Amino acid sequence: QRKVEENNFGIRKRLIEYDDVMNSQREIIYAKRRKYLEGNELRAEIEEMFSEELSAIVASQTDARTGAVNLEEVQKITAELIPLDKEWASKLDTKVPELITDDLMNKTKKAIDRRQTEVGNDLLNLLFKMVCLKTIDSAWLQHLETMEHLREGIGLRGYGQRDPLVEYKAEAYRLFNSLLAEIRFEVVNTVLKVNIQVQPEELENTKRKFPALQLEFEQKLKEQGSVIFEKSLLVRL
Repeated sequence: QRKVEENNFGIRKRLIEYDDVMNSQREIIYAKRRKYLEGNELRAEIEEMFSEELSAIVASQTDARTGAVNLEEVQKITAELIPLDKEWASKLDTKVPELITDDLMNKTKKAIDRRQTEVGNDLLNLLFKMVCLKTIDSAWLQHLETMEHLREGIGLRGYGQRDPLVEYKAEAYRLFNSLLAEIRFEVVNTVLKVNIQVQPEELENTKRKFPALQLEFEQKLKEQGSVIFEKSLLVRL
């Protein structure tokens, strides 16, 4: 009897360790959601995402041995995210990766300035909020599916004399970093392109209703606490 109880305790402890991995990821994601939801001024967050994405683009096109940057390829990739002069690469007077990123960020900030002038600060911030929340919810939904499949199949790795929990944690870490990178890319790839037109009274109504809907979602999730319920809510948002 004692051996059976010890075995059951070990199984429960193991399952909790698997759950802890998802819970820690969930805490990070929902902290981000709350920041976007409650933020009255999200421009700094958006600019930080652009900075990280542009730095990653420049780094991906920098030769590890010589430090040379493929400016033409950087221009090709970056032009999908921000307005960029066709002669940008040939006119740039620096070849230092950090300074190249700085130049691209200056152009990004000017593009955001123009967008702010076009639609106004309130509407632009609402646009930032909606894009961030929609992107993070959609990506998290897909991540939940991926993690479910990972957990279902991870036991097979035990046959290869590898600890399934260690393998699960390592793979979960890799997938979560990919998730964060995907969210960042989708946001910066969208915010300067999407068009939004609302009347002043509609803007005020949306600003009042939107946080309530999102907070209701988090409260229901906290009450139910199941992945299936979480996914069903995310699909409806």
